[in-house]
Amino acid sequence: MRRRTLTHLHKLKAKGEKITCLTAYDASFARLIDQAGIDILLVGDSLGMVIQGHDSTLPVTVDDMIYHCQQVYRGSEQALLMVDMPFMSYATPRTALETAARLMGETSKILSPEKRVLMPTLDAECSLDLSCPIEDFAPFCDAHPDHTVVVYANTSAAV
Repeated sequence: MRRRTLTHLHKLKAKGEKITCLTAYDASFARLIDQAGIDILLVGDSLGMVIQGHDSTLPVTVDDMIYHCQQVYRGSEQALLMVDMPFMSYATPRTALETAARLMGETSKILSPEKRVLMPTLDAECSLDLSCPIEDFAPFCDAHPDHTVVVYANTSAAV
């Protein structure tokens, strides 16, 4: 059987079938779990406590996750690999995209070589956002506390 894909999982869900997931940190456990027919293998940042002996997941690095993901991937043939992004590896949109691209590129075949990762322009402007500056909007809200505020997704978070 080939490695499971997101499409396979969507089909299971559409049929009302259960989707199974277990955590693995190395090739030997991945092999056993894979042989049991589990759909998803999760490499969790909990490896910081379970494998590395830390009191929390905070010390786990992206390099740690990649190392363990590579082991789990080599030990399995069928399960889809899912990986946690460790603390602070997604602190900003740019960091999150860089971490995701690195994890996918170095640990599995989910990210195809012909695919491109597009980085958003973080300082892009939106006409809706520009038409509602916070310095004008805050006094309006103060003057009309009985009004309900509805904002669009691309309105500034400050509003």
